Amino acid sequence: KYHDSIHGKALEKSGLLVSAKCTDCHGNHEIRRKSDPLGGVFRANVPATCGKCHGGIQALYASGIHGSKLASGDSRVPVCSDCHTAHEIRRIDADAWKLDVLAECGSCHAQSLATYRDTFHGQVTSLGFTRVASCSDCHRAHDVYPKADARSSISSANRAATCGKCHPAATDSFAGYDPHADKHDAGRNPPLYWTARFMQLLLGGVFVFFGL
Repeated sequence: KYHDSIHGKALEKSGLLVSAKCTDCHGNHEIRRKSDPLGGVFRANVPATCGKCHGGIQALYASGIHGSKLASGDSRVPVCSDCHTAHEIRRIDADAWKLDVLAECGSCHAQSLATYRDTFHGQVTSLGFTRVASCSDCHRAHDVYPKADARSSISSANRAATCGKCHPAATDSFAGYDPHADKHDAGRNPPLYWTARFMQLLLGGVFVFFGL
């Protein structure tokens, strides 16, 4: 797996000696199990281990909600290896990786993934295409912040600029589109909920009428 990874290819095919090797993550002599809190591949230590080479990314991750929760002791949040894997790390511009990481986000945010799949963006990715917005395009990849945080890419002040990355003419009104609309949740979007109920009744009525 390592030989076929971006690190392995960089080292063995391109001769980049600075690329990560086994010892960079696992250590030289004092190699510990991944269940050992003192080991470099212990879950809570993974960001720091990757950060030895990717310091800028580590800083972004640490400032975001995932990194903050990890620092507070919540081991359920994603770390580098959850999204990028440990040994078979692939290029992030590969279509297969972009599609796979959607499911990875959905492993924690199942409801958000389900409502995303109902949208145009989500349906296009379901067909195997990636030229539409996915999780990281809106929420960013490492420095993810809650919607109420002014630093968040989906805060009310930044939402239009975020949409504008793909839609240059995006306005605040355009950015008001709900990318996770749920037709089953009356509290989130009452007009959508009642429109969906009406359409179901209309469809049923049409079948009954023509059936009779």
